[in-house]
Amino acid sequence: KLDKITDAARQAVKGAKTDNEKADLLVKYLHKYPLHGGYIADQNEMRTLFDKGTYNCVTAAIFYDLIAHRLGLNNRCDAVPGHVFLRMGDLCIEPTGGFTETLESHTKRIVDKQWADEGNTSFYKNLFFHIRVYEHGNLGLIGGMYAARGIPPANGKRFDEYAITSLKALCLDPRDRG
Repeated sequence: KLDKITDAARQAVKGAKTDNEKADLLVKYLHKYPLHGGYIADQNEMRTLFDKGTYNCVTAAIFYDLIAHRLGLNNRCDAVPGHVFLRMGDLCIEPTGGFTETLESHTKRIVDKQWADEGNTSFYKNLFFHIRVYEHGNLGLIGGMYAARGIPPANGKRFDEYAITSLKALCLDPRDRG
């Protein structure tokens, strides 16, 4: 499946003259076809993404990152309170929305909003400390799936499972304080 998607994505970006154009065409293609099932906040499974096309910000970012690297694009993953996205220089890539935009525009529209909506909680203040955007490596991006599962529900049930997934996330990216 991955090879077929990569081949189709390679065709979708064939006419691009720059890496930014390629990134834009790629995110539009992936959002329209392989990610056809839509956004589901707690959909943290890559198998489900491949089988049903549903995703959340973490799985969509992992998927985009995987295909992008196969096509020679060198992007990175950034996290803000409650959201993960990709960046390539001054271009921000939103695989959940299927678009790219400038860093300045993205900061005003997404980063500032996420900090206003979620960043003032003690959880995110402790996680991010003084930084507004946290850069993940590839293992940290995968760890994001575990980190998303590591936030216990308000009722405290299944705490052991949440503790284990948080430790897995930390092992994948030791700088990640989640």
